[in-house]
Amino acid sequence: MKTGVPSGVEDVGAAAEDRGKGINPPRIRAGAPKQRTSKEHCPGLI
Repeated sequence: MKTGVPSGVEDVGAAAEDRGKGINPPRIRAGAPKQRTSKEHCPGLI
């Protein structure tokens, strides 16, 4: 039912917002803090 690139991007955005603390820390921990970037970079990354 879900085919195409946009579908995957939307899924990732929802999953990132739902988990927030599962996909953010590992990615933001690479350079910036995980408390401020975890919520401000989530929507910006996508």
